[in-house]
Amino acid sequence: MPVIPRTETLVDDTAGPIMVFDGVCVFCSSGARLVRRHDRRGVVRFAHAQSGLGGRLYRHYGWDPDRFETNLLLWDGRVHSKWATLAAMGRIMGGPWGLLRCCALVPDIIGDRVYDFIARNRYRVFGRTANCAIPDAAMKSRMIDMG
Repeated sequence: MPVIPRTETLVDDTAGPIMVFDGVCVFCSSGARLVRRHDRRGVVRFAHAQSGLGGRLYRHYGWDPDRFETNLLLWDGRVHSKWATLAAMGRIMGGPWGLLRCCALVPDIIGDRVYDFIARNRYRVFGRTANCAIPDAAMKSRMIDMG
């Protein structure tokens, strides 16, 4: 289920996209910081998967809120997960990052397998922290749920 219609009203995405990511995963946190740095319009907001909001969103969309198997991107009335988030981020960020839109050309069954392989090995390869990383001031101003 890489892209499905939004069916909850836990958070309003009309003010901009919301990226929910694994806050203890070094790779995932680095990816969120990269998005924050290169989001020239400053529209993407963030939430840790470990936050109250993150857990509620994971449960609502059928993901295990304790395993963090995917990031979630709430945008344009839809929730994107796994491989589909890359193409969506390409549309949001533009510039050279717009090349990520090409990910939409890869069938979900293939892209999601690549995503799953990386997700399964992310802690072993990239590491993890004991707690969600404390965001810098620029990131903190765009976090919507620090709990």
